[in-house]
Amino acid sequence: MEHTVSLLGNTFNKNTGTKGLIYLDIKHSAAKERAAIVGNIFTYNAGYLDSSAIYIRARGPTGKNVYNVLGSDSEAYCGGYII
Repeated sequence: MEHTVSLLGNTFNKNTGTKGLIYLDIKHSAAKERAAIVGNIFTYNAGYLDSSAIYIRARGPTGKNVYNVLGSDSEAYCGGYII
């Protein structure tokens, strides 16, 4: 499967970030998975706001909120993130 972002087997050591070392803000796509984050190591990292490692700004289809449409079979969809 093709992903928009693939972070596989990385080591993040002694880093800092404002909204996480990794900031994902990816538009919704029903056609493909958006991100795969697998087998990474985070040690001695720091964040200033919201997150120290990964910050994900989840986006759903136009006009839909990813935080309140899940659970309704007619409107449910996958966010496309594999972590």
